[in-house]
Amino acid sequence: MSNTCIQHLDLQKNHINNDGGSALAKGLSRNRSLLSIDLMSQGKTRWGDKTLDDFLEMFQHNITLLKINWRLESRKSFALNKMITRNNEIDRRRKLNMHFDDLLPASLRPAPADGGAAEPIHQLPAGKGGDEPMFDCPEEGKENYPAPMLQSSREPSPGILGGIPSSPASPMTAPLNSRPPSHDMH
Repeated sequence: MSNTCIQHLDLQKNHINNDGGSALAKGLSRNRSLLSIDLMSQGKTRWGDKTLDDFLEMFQHNITLLKINWRLESRKSFALNKMITRNNEIDRRRKLNMHFDDLLPASLRPAPADGGAAEPIHQLPAGKGGDEPMFDCPEEGKENYPAPMLQSSREPSPGILGGIPSSPASPMTAPLNSRPPSHDMH
């Protein structure tokens, strides 16, 4: 049975190595509820190409993960950022009840039954749309799990990939490379 309630997972400082990262990516490929995950400060581990390839493969099945907070020193970071951007666009279109079939990875595109054009599936799962989540979570299971810790805007950027801050006015949720509003009076 898979979890359908946790939306934000903080795994900072867990010393997750390459094998653990690969296992995490494989598990996330089946997940449909997690929106963000924080993987900062994994000790001295520098995830290799094999682990990052597993995350890229995960995105061929997962269209709900919107943000990964991690530091990468790899050329694969561009491709991973592209997948997170895709997921955010799918989420945006879904909330506006717009078609997003053109963004789906091949593994999630419907196959035409009669050999003709595929039937559009702009809502996943069927019947969901608007602001409803793409998963079902019973009300009694909606505990408040800790969201990933946000870093102060005064700290250098850790290489966050994807995600959209929830409140640009808040210094703890603004993009780390943004400037605070000017208070100069001219």
